[in-house]
Amino acid sequence: MTLLLLLTAAAWSSPCEALLQPRTPGVPMAPAQAAAATDTLCLQLDLDVAGRAAWTTPAAGVSRELLLSRGQAELELRAPVASARLNLDAVRSGGAAGYVGVAGESLLPRLQVAEARLDLAPLGLAAAGGLVDDLWVIGAQDAWALPAVALTMGQEQGWMERSDLGLWAAWTAPQRLVTISASALSGEGLARRERNNGQNLMGIVTLRPLGLTGLPADRVELSVMAREGSRGLSYAPDHRVGARATLNHPVATTSAELLLGWGYDTDSKALPAGLSLSARCGKRGPVIAWARVDWTTNQRDLDASDTLTWRVGLGPKLPGPTVAGLPGVQLVVGAEGRYAQPQATALAGAEAAAQTHTVFLQLNARLRGGLPLSPT
Repeated sequence: MTLLLLLTAAAWSSPCEALLQPRTPGVPMAPAQAAAATDTLCLQLDLDVAGRAAWTTPAAGVSRELLLSRGQAELELRAPVASARLNLDAVRSGGAAGYVGVAGESLLPRLQVAEARLDLAPLGLAAAGGLVDDLWVIGAQDAWALPAVALTMGQEQGWMERSDLGLWAAWTAPQRLVTISASALSGEGLARRERNNGQNLMGIVTLRPLGLTGLPADRVELSVMAREGSRGLSYAPDHRVGARATLNHPVATTSAELLLGWGYDTDSKALPAGLSLSARCGKRGPVIAWARVDWTTNQRDLDASDTLTWRVGLGPKLPGPTVAGLPGVQLVVGAEGRYAQPQATALAGAEAAAQTHTVFLQLNARLRGGLPLSPT
């Protein structure tokens, strides 16, 4: 706690104020951020923790739960050109389906990102290597902006991983009109060692048409993605294509994402597909509020295999620091519903899994602070 207070007190002191502005993976730092002195070195700590009490009906199995719905710690050292970042998240050691873990089934920290990054802002270039962000997932997460409430559609369904071993490079045009990024990833590097010689090759193009106007360029973003990939010893296909449109306004943000796949979790015959529509209050919204609807299927050529999931929530804007335009401390109430067709449940036709409803109360704290350091 003392460390966090010290970091917060020094967070935006010159010369770190420019360097520690939020940035998006895959998008180079703006020239203003790179204008700090060349000998500047800044440390940033970002903690994101959320606890939840949830009640689910029908009461099949455990229906009343106390959960750690978010537990992440990120440490980053930034210089005007280079940076190094570590991100840890909390995982249940026994996994989702087993009872064999560490000291029972303790929550353990997992290395989620270990990234070396280079930014050449005057040229609009950026690159990173190591255990790096999946750029499509991060783009969806930034548009949704409420990962403590729910993961993005691709992550939640297991079609996309939050990060992977590999590297990416990106170029952004002047006025941020367009960003073109490419990545070469292991395909299995977040949770497994590589099991074949194939890599996942992905390309993303993001257009910001308002870059030609006097309005903020990121107010309208249109992105398309294509990935050629494989998983497992048998080189099972793991291809993805996606499209996303995001409208960012100080009052509200809306987003629509379409994701199609060929192959899933070493099943070469799987044909996943999903559409996610979301809306939430923006920086100037009077409250924290959201609504989201996801349509998904793991076999789009199979009848009665669709699942519909909806989410709504509301909470007051509490006083205190803000992070990424949202209050650093959030107390919210939410509700979720899931409707699965007969062929979409784990056991075909299982009525208990076909329709579920959940209400929850959640307290989330995300705090970020920075500190200038000597480069020696």
